This record gives sequence, structure tokens and C-alpha cells, in this order.
Amino acid sequence: MRKSGDIKVFGRSIDEDSASLREDIGVVFDEMGFHEFMTGRDINIMMKNIYKNWDEEAFFNYLKEFSLPSKKKCGSFSRGMRMKLQIAVALSHHAKLLVMDEPTSGLDPIVRNEMIEIFRDFVVEEDHTILLSSHITGDLEKIADEVVFIDGGRIILSGNKDEILEKHGLLKCRKDELKEISESLIVNTDHGPYGEEILVNDRESARKLYPEMVMEQPALEEIMIHYVNRDRKR
Repeated sequence: MRKSGDIKVFGRSIDEDSASLREDIGVVFDEMGFHEFMTGRDINIMMKNIYKNWDEEAFFNYLKEFSLPSKKKCGSFSRGMRMKLQIAVALSHHAKLLVMDEPTSGLDPIVRNEMIEIFRDFVVEEDHTILLSSHITGDLEKIADEVVFIDGGRIILSGNKDEILEKHGLLKCRKDELKEISESLIVNTDHGPYGEEILVNDRESARKLYPEMVMEQPALEEIMIHYVNRDRKR
């Protein structure tokens, strides 16, 4: 296992130009990073003394767009409002990279959808990127280009999201038909009361080889669960 290496952001080493790099990176934590007694106006004053690229006009526009009061203490904000406040701050110093830890966890579906739309608008710009850590795979399906599944500190699957979805399939068959399936195609098998559910790594090949069997398109979450269960069986 590799335990050393170099980290580069925007092609630059983080050791060489860390202060400049931080101008282009916005961080959204699982918990709000501001003191609860602070208002939007207080945060604006603080941030314009931290970031050279701070855009005061943009910040108050985001507060208005996200329906966040500028004079109310952020400690009284709901979880969704707190996440939007952090995003407003990240966007207002014109960050090119957003690093986010579970930004939609614990939010109701309406607010989650609003957040996803904000992220989509952000990545429309070609020089904008989001690094998102999330257990909500449905959100990843909506916005991610590349995904990395990590279990117990190990990468179990990574690659282009659309390619991962396109190549995998869920093959349904009877228990006595399982021996007919080529082992090279099988990622993992789950035994159910009505037969076998097999995650295959080449959906089109499996469809041609076993046309009588039912083939379904798996969701990212189903693919992830099968890979985790496979590794835990070993």
C-alpha cells in the first residue's frame, strides 16, 4: 500500500503556494464553521479581511437568493440554512474547487434538491470542480462525473460514473441456473427467497449470453453494496 506521494491542486504543489491556493478553494463542513452569535453582516466583515478575492456584493446576493437573513444570528438557522450559508461564503470568494463533507445529509428532500441545483449551477463553469464526500448515492448520480467508493479505508471501485452505470447489470436467475453464469462476469451474488441476484461487470455480454434471464439496470447504491459485500465475503 502506498503511503507517500505529492499532492497538487490546479497543477501546483500545496507546499509551494498554499496561501494562494486557499483563495481558490471553498470548504463546506458537515457542521457550520462560524460562531453562532455571528450574522451574515458579521461574516462579510470577517471574510473580506481574509480573502483577497472576497466579493461583498456577490455574498449578499447569495444570501438573498438562498433566503438567508443578513441580520439574524446564524446559530438560529436550520441545518439547511447553515449549509447554504457555508456555500454562499465559498462562492463569494470565487472558489474554483469546492470541498464538501456530507453537505446534504439530514436535509429534507426539498432542501436537498435546492442544494443539488446550486451544485449543478456551480459546475457548469469548466474551471469549477466539486470534491464531495457523501453517503447519499442518489445525490452522486445527479451531479457526479467521477466516483470513488471507499470501504474501511480501501478503494473498492472508482471511475467515471456513467461508465460504471453503463457496464454493470443486475442479472436475475433461479438458483439452479447460477452455475451457468461465467465467473468472469460475476462481481457478487445475493441469495434471495425467489432466486439469485447477480451483479455482472459486463451487462451487454451477459445479456447476449443469457437472453432468457431478466437483466436490470442497477443504481449506484446497489453497485456499491454488491462490491462491499463481495469484499467482505473474502
